Amino acid sequence: MDQGTNVGRFLANRGVIVVKENRPAGRCKGEHGDSIFAETLILNVIKGTKKDTSYGVRLERIDQDGDTDSAVFLDHDELPELINAIDFITHTAVELSGQDRDYTEVTYSTKDGATFGFYHSDQGQLAFLKLSDHRSSTFLPVNRLGVLKQMLQEARAHLQSCGASDD
Repeated sequence: MDQGTNVGRFLANRGVIVVKENRPAGRCKGEHGDSIFAETLILNVIKGTKKDTSYGVRLERIDQDGDTDSAVFLDHDELPELINAIDFITHTAVELSGQDRDYTEVTYSTKDGATFGFYHSDQGQLAFLKLSDHRSSTFLPVNRLGVLKQMLQEARAHLQSCGASDD
């Protein structure tokens, strides 16, 4: 069972004031007219004199018709690990390219259940992002994972400039 994100728990609060700031962090186009959109989130939950702040990123899959298909939250503190996972996935894909081997899949899953990865088969390689078990995946060339990594790095830098820390 996944543990969920702090951002998700903050949004679920009732009987409190929630101040939500968001900023677009980029878009990564998929192979089939779909895309992944990222935005930073800063959530302040105020109850009486107590104020709690949570920092994160919301990823949204937009289908080929421009409709939101699925969305997931990433806490600020999981961004470094995800960025490192994207590096590992990209490096592994380069190592395997051109090899004749069985179908191979390399994946990384976030706290909120999103899956990032790539597959290698005799037909080639594609990276994929699946934000929900019940929705479609976005496929892209492995080298386009660099765009996603850059979006996450820029989102992380923005959140840090607003007070997020890696603690």
